[in-house]
Amino acid sequence: MLAPGCCAGLENWRDWEGLLSGDLPWLGHAPETRVEVAGESFTLPQGGACVEVPRRALPELLAGVQRNLAGFLDTLGGWAERTGLGARGPALVAAADRGFAITAPLLAAPSERALPRGPHQAVGKR
Repeated sequence: MLAPGCCAGLENWRDWEGLLSGDLPWLGHAPETRVEVAGESFTLPQGGACVEVPRRALPELLAGVQRNLAGFLDTLGGWAERTGLGARGPALVAAADRGFAITAPLLAAPSERALPRGPHQAVGKR
């Protein structure tokens, strides 16, 4: 397992899409982690550890992150309803969606299937 770098947050999750076109994501300060291209894989060395990600696996991994974040939007919307936020609830969900670019289509979609959306999810713009 690799420790996340300082100043590299979840809001930058889409930066990983750039790997497929040759752009390396910034992974923050210490502990320093970098992405290295090794043939058909990406490696992330840190200290004595190293994680290898096959290039062909990256689109599905990103789709999994997107599904998990979309589930968070649905949970956030349910929480907003239960706590009585009224009209501010959907606005909160939409702001989270925009801030994290959750429901906007992935550039490196693993397939043409649409992202399932729960009742509380807004369409995000990147």
